[in-house]
Amino acid sequence: MVLAPGAGKEGNLTVGSDNAVLGVRSVGVPNSWNSEDVMHLQDDAPSTLLNYKQWSIPIELTLDHADAGQAEIFGAFDSGTSLAFKAYVDNTHYWTANAYVTKWDEKIDANKVNTVSVEFKPYLGEALTYS
Repeated sequence: MVLAPGAGKEGNLTVGSDNAVLGVRSVGVPNSWNSEDVMHLQDDAPSTLLNYKQWSIPIELTLDHADAGQAEIFGAFDSGTSLAFKAYVDNTHYWTANAYVTKWDEKIDANKVNTVSVEFKPYLGEALTYS
């Protein structure tokens, strides 16, 4: 099954160099921000990273092995490399960051639409920005 992109950028997801991801069913955005206490080997006391953003982006996709965007996500998951993404909330506003794909969970069922659950998580301190 070949999927068609939605109209404009509303609700769309892009990865890498703005490679559209087809079949987006849902994208979750973070709802909490935290600080983190960090202590290195030679520190006497922990230091707090202020505004450290603890976040993850869960995504549900309709599985499409022919989609270049989904292939790029799987490639990052398989190789353990980070990947830039933009999760659009409307035509011009989006969440963006570089993150690791820590989950790629395909659900294959002959009686239903095949889906894949994906999760982006940052390396410590990577900022998630809203533009």
